[in-house]
Amino acid sequence: MSHQQARVNCRVPRVQGNHTGRIALVAAAMIFSILFLSLTRRGHAGWSDFAHVTPTTEKEYNLQVQLIPLDTGESRFKIKCRAVGFDEKLAWLIITEKALSSQGQRLRAHLWESAQPEKAIRLKTLILPEGVGALMEEEEEPLFYEVELDAELMKTAYIYIDFPFPVKDGGYFYSIDLNAYLEHHRAQAKKKAETGAGS
Repeated sequence: MSHQQARVNCRVPRVQGNHTGRIALVAAAMIFSILFLSLTRRGHAGWSDFAHVTPTTEKEYNLQVQLIPLDTGESRFKIKCRAVGFDEKLAWLIITEKALSSQGQRLRAHLWESAQPEKAIRLKTLILPEGVGALMEEEEEPLFYEVELDAELMKTAYIYIDFPFPVKDGGYFYSIDLNAYLEHHRAQAKKKAETGAGS
């Protein structure tokens, strides 16, 4: 991390209190559950493709990302999006030193083979949908990822959704480009302010 301290709040798998010995057990349970589901399900798509998710492309991928200001100065936001494919795919919040190109947001090689991305990573953390426990019990209601993040960090931040291990197919793997949403939000706010001033 740089001298600027990252202020990140998201749902991550962890154990409270002094029971640190359970952390490995929780992680193992999560991995086993994902592997079991992946091996037993037969519904994999026979194709795979990268989805660069922005305000202009989200409908194409049947996603809706909400950006909710947490203060009047809009220096911090809550980001909320559907936990697509959560029964098999996981999500990571990734913050890099500099912005990644759309092609650079294809992070499979980094996750699967520990290859270095085009820009150095400042933070990578697994996130869980709200209301889901470590053993990932099946839920009937739609699940959502929620992340709270400073606007400055959003400029180089991504929610990356993919399988945690190599697969040959599996449909879309996603990078939600948080800076694209921040810029869109600010452009809309500026347009609204100018419209209000001119009326």
